[in-house]
Parts: sequence; structure tokens; C-alpha cells
Amino acid sequence: MTYIEEYKEGNKFYGVYLCKTKSVLKTKAGKTYYSLILQDKTGEIDAKIWDLTNAIEEFDSMEFIAVDGIVTSFQGKNQVNINRVRRAQEGE
Repeated sequence: MTYIEEYKEGNKFYGVYLCKTKSVLKTKAGKTYYSLILQDKTGEIDAKIWDLTNAIEEFDSMEFIAVDGIVTSFQGKNQVNINRVRRAQEGE
């Protein structure tokens, strides 16, 4: 697993992280999306789920989740755009 502090813009983002916060928000166009803060032992990263498809399983804040996405940069800080997410299984 790669740690949050090691990711750079353009990297594929995959691993199991703590979903510290989860907010359900709306874009200016009225489309619903999720805004998350993911955490591991090296730090935190802002994450967005723009497309709420079947690849996005149900989860809550303070759960460990397995995510798949890409690291982007927004206002000079790394951010993750998530494509797939599921609750992590015990032992992951």
C-alpha cells in the first residue's frame, strides 16, 4: 500500500484508508456528490466522488474503505477523484 504522503499528482490512488469525514453535497448544477477526508498514519487527503454509480458502495464516516481513483491537484493541494469504493474487509 502507498501512504498518503507519498502520492503525487497523476498517480493512481488505491488502498484502504479511514474515511474520517463524509459529506453529501451538491454542485452548482444540482448534482449530488460526496466530499471525504481520507486518513492513514502519514496524514490526510481530500477526496471527491463525483459520479455516484454502482461502483460506489454504501459506507459511513469513521469506517475503513477500499478506494480506487486518481490524484489531482486543486488550489495547490493534492486531492483524490474516486472511481470505486467499498467497505474494507477485516484483515485488509
